[in-house]
Amino acid sequence: MVSAFPQSLGIGDMTTTRNGKLSDNTQFIDVFSLKVGAQQVKAFGNGSIVGGVDNRGILYISLKDNTGTPVQLEGKIRLALRNANGNRTEVILEELTEKLRASKTDKTQAYMLGLIDALKAKQDSYLIIQFLARDATTAGKTITDANCDLVLPVTSYAL
Repeated sequence: MVSAFPQSLGIGDMTTTRNGKLSDNTQFIDVFSLKVGAQQVKAFGNGSIVGGVDNRGILYISLKDNTGTPVQLEGKIRLALRNANGNRTEVILEELTEKLRASKTDKTQAYMLGLIDALKAKQDSYLIIQFLARDATTAGKTITDANCDLVLPVTSYAL
């Protein structure tokens, strides 16, 4: 029997972060990743709209640099799955940074992410969050975890 449960993950839940990684405007870079544990499967998002009731999860991502007064990094965010060998990445969602930091708590303002169960990360594969800087002025900035914020809805399946 398989049991499924929704989760909201933060930066501290991610098993690998790219703290101190320079932003780039020519290619997407991995910012956060989460390795799926033994006998588990994970999918981005949770819930759906059922009978007019919205129980999707809030997706919130804010990336900032390491300056004394941290600057918001603008560009595009991708949610992707990567296989255990690291040689195949499937993009699930690509969105502008402005849309993904609308609200962490207000469902009427937030970016809502329902369960995307068509593609799942299985044991030893990865959930990946990638960033592409908007332009040359945003590129070359040092991303600092302490200045960033993340609420990532996922659904976990225990096998």
